[in-house]
Parts: sequence; C-alpha cells; structure tokens
Amino acid sequence: MAARYPRLLKDQWSKKALKQQRQQLVKANPERARQLEELTITPPTRTFEKSMTLGATEEILIEHTGGHTAGHSTVLFDPERVLFASDLIFCQEYPFAGDPSSDPRQWMSALEKMLDMPIDTIVPGHGPICNKEEVRRHLTYFRELETWLLAKVRAEADVARVVEEADTSPTPPYLENADRVSFGEGRLKGTIRRWFEFYRG
Repeated sequence: MAARYPRLLKDQWSKKALKQQRQQLVKANPERARQLEELTITPPTRTFEKSMTLGATEEILIEHTGGHTAGHSTVLFDPERVLFASDLIFCQEYPFAGDPSSDPRQWMSALEKMLDMPIDTIVPGHGPICNKEEVRRHLTYFRELETWLLAKVRAEADVARVVEEADTSPTPPYLENADRVSFGEGRLKGTIRRWFEFYRG
C-alpha cells in the first residue's frame, strides 16, 4: 500500500485534484467542500505489512485485514476493549464495496475474527458507535449476498443483467423498511457489480 502514495500524491491527492473535488462539492455538499479546503495529506513515515503495535506496553494493535479495500486496517485499543473497524463496518448504512480492490472473502474473514476479539465497543467507518451485533448483521447479509451472486455466476449471467437485478438481491436488515433508491441504490449496484466480478473471476 505504501508504494501507492507517490502516485496518489501526484494524481488524485494533488492540489489540483483536490481543488477540482472542492469545486464539484460546493453546491452539493458545502460542508464537505469546506473540509477539503483545510485538508493536508501527509504520507506516513512508518509503515507495516501485517501488523504493528504502539504504546508503552504495546496496548494498541494495528492490523491489516483487507476486505473493504486491499489496504484496509483496523486499530485495537486493548485495555479499553475498543476496536476502530473503519470501513469494515457501515453501521445503519449500506456497506459499500465498490472499490476495485474489495475482496468479500477477506471482508467476511475479518468480521469473523472480530467476533472472537475481546472488544465491547466498535467505532465504524460510517454511522454511530456500535457493538458485535452490527458485525453479525454484516456477516449475515454478506453470506446471503455471496450465495445470491454465486448462483448468478453458475447461471453464467453477464454483469449488466446482474446489476439490473440488484433489486432482487438479499436485503440488509437496516434496509427492510427503506426505499433502496433513496438509501443509496448506487452503493448497492456498485457493490453487486464489484463482488460479482470478484466471484466470476
């Protein structure tokens, strides 16, 4: 992941690219545009491959998990029994997985491991603070979605048709009483497109 930083700083993290993002957001999301005005991207001076610990007694564990993206990591504060799960958890939101490097099997494996961790509190990447019940909700949905997508792969469906049939895919618990379009149809279709391509490939 660290090897990508020089390219990102030249491309999508460049001053010019960030300025373009701000201009696009001014009307649609002025608060986000203001946040980008103050944004300064500083590459890390210390990196790791699998995990590393911090603190006087190594009580903070940073661990690479993959899943949501290839470079995804979590941070465990052991004494406080708190896990910063980042985008492995989208509490009360659709768990978008449209990144080209998203790996559903790594994501589910990370969630399964999370259930065995000595934690009481989870700080998600999106939504309110939660607990392991949200992890179980994600896992249930991901397993159902995997079954649905594998059936499409076996039927040799093409990606366009699978995306068109997104409305017939399994419904996450927090979408049971919500309109999928207003809740983020683009996220749903982006996830289905990426994961179908993953399973087909």
